[in-house]
Amino acid sequence: MTTITINGKEYTIPNGGSCCIINGQVTINGKVVSDGDIDTKSATITINGDCGSIQADGSISVTGNVRGNIEAGGSVTCGDVTGSVNAGGSVKCGTVVDSVNAGGSVTCGDIGGDAHSNGFVACD
Repeated sequence: MTTITINGKEYTIPNGGSCCIINGQVTINGKVVSDGDIDTKSATITINGDCGSIQADGSISVTGNVRGNIEAGGSVTCGDVTGSVNAGGSVKCGTVVDSVNAGGSVTCGDIGGDAHSNGFVACD
């Protein structure tokens, strides 16, 4: 079972489920589970386990792999990504099947597409 913890509050994400943490609202697989009671731009977001695509206003930390794309306003730390990563901050991850765009540095495994960064890029 995959869980997402946002500022200490835990939610369950079904296997392979996607989540969106935007404008104070938390949505899991298209269902709103929290509406307007979280400052999503400064929230501490940790996903424990594998999940689908992720969108967030702030930074994201995933202790598993992401089977989809990641869109984050802040930094991203995760395992492998089967899609692309677009982050306003730095990106630290495993293999990325598609491309990586980062406002900061990029440290990762192999990238199947392009890597664009406002900082350094270090990949296998």
